[in-house]
Amino acid sequence: MKILIFLLFSSLYCHPSFASWKDPKEYEFWEKKVLGELKELGPISKDKEFMLFMIAGRELSAYGLKDKSKKYYLKAYEVEGTQDKTEAVIQLISLNLEDKSELKKSIARSREWFQKNPGKLTQEMDTWIKMIDGYSKGETPIVGHPSFSTWATDARVDELISEGKTEEALSILGPRKIENANINVKVRQDILNISVLGKKSPPLWCEKTLDKYPTSMTWTMRVCRYLRDWKTGKKSTESIKTISDQMELEKTPHKSWIKVLEKI
Repeated sequence: MKILIFLLFSSLYCHPSFASWKDPKEYEFWEKKVLGELKELGPISKDKEFMLFMIAGRELSAYGLKDKSKKYYLKAYEVEGTQDKTEAVIQLISLNLEDKSELKKSIARSREWFQKNPGKLTQEMDTWIKMIDGYSKGETPIVGHPSFSTWATDARVDELISEGKTEEALSILGPRKIENANINVKVRQDILNISVLGKKSPPLWCEKTLDKYPTSMTWTMRVCRYLRDWKTGKKSTESIKTISDQMELEKTPHKSWIKVLEKI
């Protein structure tokens, strides 16, 4: 029975085109097919049901299908029994970081689980959950393990930017060498540098990328072009509107940075 159940789920999660599925209807077809075949097998134990939901949650998350992954992790959490649901509650927090409303529910769910199972809560997990709880309220604390601190710093800086507190945001980041950072990090540093230091700000970190892709219409390159022209006193081909429209088109989570650009 156990082997058969694994094979059935493999027919869904190891489907050759699974990683590139874009049409939800195709996914739903395979999901119904697998669940239908499982139903025909008859009743299975709660432990096996829990195991299947956990496998589904992991595989879907690995393929980037976050909404589907959350669905199965939640199903796993809701299975009755004494199974260890620590992974489910932690993953439901991680998968909901971009949705503050669902994130708060996930944090509450984890607290409920760990209150009943205190032996499952490590100090590292406790620190992480407290940090994410602050993040859900727009008050991210910069504490704990270095990897937590790096994430928390980025989250806190973005919170301060959205509040218009650019000096405080820049002071948290401090002077840094970010040659190998991604372009979002470079553009954020450039925006803050210019916002606080004006034309006396350091050379633009984003400019080397712009020199490499001078005709790029991505929002980061539009911002870089706008900042470069501002620093040199040229009339820019970019505007707050062109940048804002591009941000909307690319659905970037950094739209609050526009508020800073408007004040430069």
